[in-house]
Amino acid sequence: MAANVIINNQVYGPIRNPHAERTAMDHIIEGNRGSYIVYRTLQLMDRVCKAAAMVFESISDFLSGLAGKLSTAWAFLILPRLPEVTKNAWEAIKTWGTVEGPEGYALRGHVKRVHDIADCSASWCYAGSLVLGSTPLKNAGDVFDFGSHTTDLSMAAEDHSMAGKHLEHIQANHANNQALIERFAETKKEALLRMIKSIASVVSGALGLLVLAFGGPVLPAAALLAISTAATVFALIAHFYKETATYKPVKFFEWSGNMMDGVRVN
Repeated sequence: MAANVIINNQVYGPIRNPHAERTAMDHIIEGNRGSYIVYRTLQLMDRVCKAAAMVFESISDFLSGLAGKLSTAWAFLILPRLPEVTKNAWEAIKTWGTVEGPEGYALRGHVKRVHDIADCSASWCYAGSLVLGSTPLKNAGDVFDFGSHTTDLSMAAEDHSMAGKHLEHIQANHANNQALIERFAETKKEALLRMIKSIASVVSGALGLLVLAFGGPVLPAAALLAISTAATVFALIAHFYKETATYKPVKFFEWSGNMMDGVRVN
């Protein structure tokens, strides 16, 4: 059994991913039991139909109509998220000003709280827009959603940076601990995939806000669609990579609650 390693007073071990042994079909079935994968799948199908409508003019009306139905379907999946995002936002407000995580990384807790509040605000604005047919609520949701994606990118970048530094430390000082090396390498890759997804989401959101500001698109519709589709694709890739990886990704800022010789175990 590979030994645990202490880095910056934190203990890291090669914690295996209990889902890694599932078959591809099992992962798809499990993913579709939750709203997130259904949401992303419908979103991807919507965008594929829109792209196909631009290419196949003879059936563009049919494809555009289908895309509209798919868009409505994934949009309504925001409603089941409302209790979760509301709880997260309330916890963020209650704990505002406290410090969590490793020493020297106090900013991370504040970024996470801003993310949770922005995510909650965006979800409620979008839900209100769907129910009331309100364009102003939809536009407000876009602003909050941009804040949510921006903080997502910040956290993914920080995870990627920390995983890289820890990986270098282990490779230099514990070269025989291949299990832990693989765990941190997987953590770094998973964070990279989230970064790419977040970059695409931030760019897509920024272009959407420019549309509001200037009253019209600043890029061709095909380019806007390609960017938003990339965000959806990489969101799915990041999810399934995490689910199929050999080891659980390291959560640098989320304590497990376990203790080892008075030191937190991650």
